[in-house]
Amino acid sequence: MTGRTTAPVIVEWSIPGLACDEAQQDSATYACRENTICTDVLSGYRCQCKKGYTGNPYLPGENGCQGLSPARELRPRVSETILPCVKSENRGLHGS
Repeated sequence: MTGRTTAPVIVEWSIPGLACDEAQQDSATYACRENTICTDVLSGYRCQCKKGYTGNPYLPGENGCQGLSPARELRPRVSETILPCVKSENRGLHGS
């Protein structure tokens, strides 16, 4: 196939039908798990991990939102580190 084009995909995930305060009334069906924040959206509510936590806010226990160790919080992610390119003889361009 030739002439392919690509486009970004944006997925809007939410639990439909109820606002956070309503959903929290029924612990059997409330989707947000430990260490999460519930946010109301137009179609219902959405869960996210609290600051300092990472993981899946819809899963319980060790598969859900887990605390980051202090060392991990302070270490920048590779995508957040910008290194300047410098030219050196016989080697071309490389990060410093």
